[in-house]
Amino acid sequence: MSTVAGVVLRQKCYCLCLAGWVVGFVVLCVFHLHVQDSNVETHRYKHTFDDEELLLMSLEATEGMTATIDHFNGTVYSGPSKQDANSNHSVPRRGEIEVPSSQANQQNTTLYRFKLWKEIQQRRVKTIRDVCLKQHGELSSNQGTLGKPHPQLSTNHTSTLTLRTLRHIFVSDKHRFMYCYIPKVGCSNWKRVMMFLKNNQLNIDDISSREAHSQNGLKTLRNFSPKERAWRLRTYKKFMFVRNPVSRIVSVYRNKFENLEVYRDAPLYGIRRYGKYIVKKYRRNATLSEVQTGENVTWSEWIAYLTNQAEESNFGDHWMQMSKICSPCDVSYDFIGKLETFSDDADYIMNVLNLTDVIVNFPGRENSHPTNSSIDVAKSYFEQVSKRKRRALWNIYKLDFQMLGYEKPDFLF
Repeated sequence: MSTVAGVVLRQKCYCLCLAGWVVGFVVLCVFHLHVQDSNVETHRYKHTFDDEELLLMSLEATEGMTATIDHFNGTVYSGPSKQDANSNHSVPRRGEIEVPSSQANQQNTTLYRFKLWKEIQQRRVKTIRDVCLKQHGELSSNQGTLGKPHPQLSTNHTSTLTLRTLRHIFVSDKHRFMYCYIPKVGCSNWKRVMMFLKNNQLNIDDISSREAHSQNGLKTLRNFSPKERAWRLRTYKKFMFVRNPVSRIVSVYRNKFENLEVYRDAPLYGIRRYGKYIVKKYRRNATLSEVQTGENVTWSEWIAYLTNQAEESNFGDHWMQMSKICSPCDVSYDFIGKLETFSDDADYIMNVLNLTDVIVNFPGRENSHPTNSSIDVAKSYFEQVSKRKRRALWNIYKLDFQMLGYEKPDFLF
């Protein structure tokens, strides 16, 4: 009997232990669910997005939340910001973006600004794509994230990039982006940025214009094999900056030919070579001294040179059509910056490229050679040009106007 009683007692103990475990497990689950529900506002969520959507989507976090962005694995973590111990206000963590409340003035919010600028970028990219389709009927497949490849279009233009385009596209492997520079469109400062990113021991504002242009030590797409180029074109972010074509033409003349100090300081094989050529060919009764120096090229001589179709194939980089320099029909750029909105475009691009923690402020223009040639200034110059030559100039730069989204100025014709 004692043996039977012992067995029964052990069975009862086992049952009690099992029941205890079950009850404990149920209590633990209920407690966990209660804690989860009561702390739902402090839970961190993980979302996965594509490319430049990261920055925009991070700003669309719930009201009162902040967003931490990881640009390399394609994730955004949204959660509450840390509370300052002595304040009721949220203090965002490093690398996070404070999202204003819904009651804030929408036009002053970061979310509104970035949505607006993303829409602007989409329109600029679409304009280029539409013009390219009209011109060529096909586009490159190294698509950025703003536009999707058309299923009926040709799939590869990588091998057709001109040598000019290859040497104008700077590559940052460290930060996975490429920048196509166009002279007279703020390129000095972007070169400074890339020099700093390559060697952050440099003082970005101390880099002179001459160093930025001729001693930058930056790699271009030309430095890579065709296979390496194709991979970078497919996977890296790409951008270029443009400006109104007529303003650029006037700016080049004022800075490179009209400004004798800059002209005389230029290398012999560069602008001065063109100055000598223009004076010799387009100045009536030019003296030997004038031909030897090429100084004081007049505005009318400059226009005569530009509007001669025979000269177009030998244009210098400073006045070559922007569409020919960066080949936007063959390279699918993610961002198109404009000199007219330079600050906002640069800010947007640097945020999307995750460079704002590396470079606090975009470099100033103190060491550049800026020439403020606005449309009004350009108009005053073009009033001196015959209608026939203005029309000829339009025909040469027409594609730039259409592709880059600039209206034809009324003063052209």
